[in-house]
Amino acid sequence: MRSTETRIFTSFKSHHRPRIDGRFFLTSMIAFFAVAAVLVYLYVPTPISPGKQQLETNNLRSTSFNHSEELAIKKILVEYVHAMLLEEPDNYKTLFTSNFSNSNGSDRTMMPQATSVQISQPTISLTSTNDARVRFTQIIRTSNNSLQSQERLLLKRASTTGWRIDKRASQPVMNSILPVKNMSPDYNSFLYIKSEQEKQQDTKTIKELIQFWADARAEADIEAVVTTYGQDIWERRGITKDQWLEEFRNPKNVTITNVNVVFPGQNLAEVTLNEKIKDNNRQAYFDTHLMLQLSDNGWLIADEDSKIVSEQILQPIIPPQLESIVKAKAISEPKPIPKAKTIAKAEATTTAKINSNNGVKTGSTANPKPLETTAINNLVSQWQQAWSSKDIDAYLGHYSDNFEPKSGMDVEKWRHYRRSRLGKPKSIDIQISKLRIEQKNETKALVSFIQEYKSDLYQDKTKKTLSLVYEDNGWKIVAENTTSL
Repeated sequence: MRSTETRIFTSFKSHHRPRIDGRFFLTSMIAFFAVAAVLVYLYVPTPISPGKQQLETNNLRSTSFNHSEELAIKKILVEYVHAMLLEEPDNYKTLFTSNFSNSNGSDRTMMPQATSVQISQPTISLTSTNDARVRFTQIIRTSNNSLQSQERLLLKRASTTGWRIDKRASQPVMNSILPVKNMSPDYNSFLYIKSEQEKQQDTKTIKELIQFWADARAEADIEAVVTTYGQDIWERRGITKDQWLEEFRNPKNVTITNVNVVFPGQNLAEVTLNEKIKDNNRQAYFDTHLMLQLSDNGWLIADEDSKIVSEQILQPIIPPQLESIVKAKAISEPKPIPKAKTIAKAEATTTAKINSNNGVKTGSTANPKPLETTAINNLVSQWQQAWSSKDIDAYLGHYSDNFEPKSGMDVEKWRHYRRSRLGKPKSIDIQISKLRIEQKNETKALVSFIQEYKSDLYQDKTKKTLSLVYEDNGWKIVAENTTSL
């Protein structure tokens, strides 16, 4: 029989919760996490779960689909620009659905006549297998202004005809009166299209610049060469300006062929061409690539890269000695002439000279014609003034039709080059010092002097020599040579 104390203790224990064993708690927690891990693996798309692998497979298929469709839609976008803005829309009837033609017919008639169109930041979304949405920023340039807008196109795809534009919405952002040449180039544009008219005009202008660039190098006309480049181009090549200019100081024969121009950006042009360069020592062929940029001063070379294709060292041709081929005959001593005959011959010669000079003797006893320093000084002064004032006709009028350019080009081509050359600087100042005249005879003279040239684009100090001839209408320049100081 239990005691009272024992009964009281038993009654106390029966009124309290039993304590949980530690091993049971640990086992329960392990089982819970194991079940949770299984559920997560089966139903949550973790990196190692079947759900994640299936999702990645679906995404891969979707990405591949999006990429192929994106290329097709971008092609439609290019054709849309031509149809709506640059060319006649009738040439692109298959580009639009019948719904677009009925509801947006007025859009095409209200479009401005664009000279160029730039598309930026295109976003393409595939809302379904047969529906797509395209958003982009559009800049339309005309001859007078520019119009920027946010565009949205809705496209539908048919099984037989492919993607077509079904709807279009446009929201103007900015309309500004701004000349095209003052707009900074956008290197990040997705699409830039010029009209055929603008493309032809710019291509013509660029080809003229390229020919001028070649002629300036051929003539070793450093100031003219500088006008064809943008600023600080030598820094891109890792050399000083003097080192860069040194490349153009010697005249050479330059031939340009196969000029090809494309327009990858708003105010950018990419030019590829072949060059043949010949001087006294070598003849070389180059594949040349130029990047041009449109600025306030027109198209300028912003960067260049040239790769030599072939080179030939030119050896001077030495004619064989005549003595090695034909043995020279001995020269016999002249027979003496009788004194009477010598006197008679001298008198006849003197009489002939007098008659040919209208009674004025030109032999050792005749008075030579005085040096025409005044006329030659006037020529140099007028030539200097015409050049400084950019009076092209007066400037070219001081050159003979027999003038021989340093580059070897014909005189008519040289005159055309000089007309283009004098038109580039806004101002020119020519100063001449230490003038020296050396008259060879009555019809030939040399003039040398120190020339200081200054313009808004370039300045230098050189020694110049002019070769002059006397023609029917006065003294003319037949050759000129420039030496750096």
